Amino acid sequence: MTAYADDSELLELLETRLYTAVVVDVLDSLGFRRQFLPPAISAPERNMKLAGRTMPVLEADIYDTGRTEAARPLANKSFGLMLEALDNLRAGEDYVATGGSPRHTQWGELMSTAWI
Repeated sequence: MTAYADDSELLELLETRLYTAVVVDVLDSLGFRRQFLPPAISAPERNMKLAGRTMPVLEADIYDTGRTEAARPLANKSFGLMLEALDNLRAGEDYVATGGSPRHTQWGELMSTAWI
């Protein structure tokens, strides 16, 4: 296997010489199955590419009903762990979030402010 000086060299290869089907086939042959995004997650424009390391975030709705059995630590924490996940994002990583319900947004003004 070829060693790359850094991620930028590898990402340049992904951008200029490879395409999704080849990358998925290689990963499958190495035993890394299902290493792709679902069709619902795609680039904003058809001709755009997205390649890199990701910070995968699984969101879930948590409601404080006022009942003691519902008093979980995350129910009392504004935004749960979303801002902490963003704080742990490394240079060159893509933040990919899924889950939760359409009752709230997964990225908004506070996330944008924290990201800067």
